Amino acid sequence: MGMKLHIGGSERRAGWTVVNIAPGDHVDIVADCRAIPVEPNTCDEVYASHVLEHIEKAEVGKTLRHWHDLLVPGGRLRVAVPDLRTLCMLYFDDRISTYGTWQLVSYIYGGQTNAHDYHRCGFSEDTLRSALEETGYAEIRQVAEFGEFRDCSYAHFLNASISLNMEAIKPCEPNA
Repeated sequence: MGMKLHIGGSERRAGWTVVNIAPGDHVDIVADCRAIPVEPNTCDEVYASHVLEHIEKAEVGKTLRHWHDLLVPGGRLRVAVPDLRTLCMLYFDDRISTYGTWQLVSYIYGGQTNAHDYHRCGFSEDTLRSALEETGYAEIRQVAEFGEFRDCSYAHFLNASISLNMEAIKPCEPNA
């Protein structure tokens, strides 16, 4: 059985290896998500909730390819990002207070509480799907929730899910 990576994880869980850019008691590997020191083709699963938006747009493909390389053939990627399309629509909702508008701004641009808490890229379903396709993933599908960790993949605002949750598979056959 291969490794299961939880990139950006904030909790220790049996069977999962937590990778985070910041050290902590729950972190197994301190590394940038763009260069995780794990052998290729050793991970059954890569899980990253609200991590990819912290990467510069020019680095998104390289990052997704790196995660792809870590997966065994048939391995699964689960990735969640803020849903920029939904956030933009909510921003113009007349029901939102000034405080609510600032919350939406944090979802779009990051909380900005430290050097790593800035969003450098935004995604909608079509742009994330395209990036996954271009980096070799197959069987790409959007899901309402992952049911694995209690994290930002469950985030809601005014009863709307603001997280775009996608699953994809590394094909068993090259170029499949």
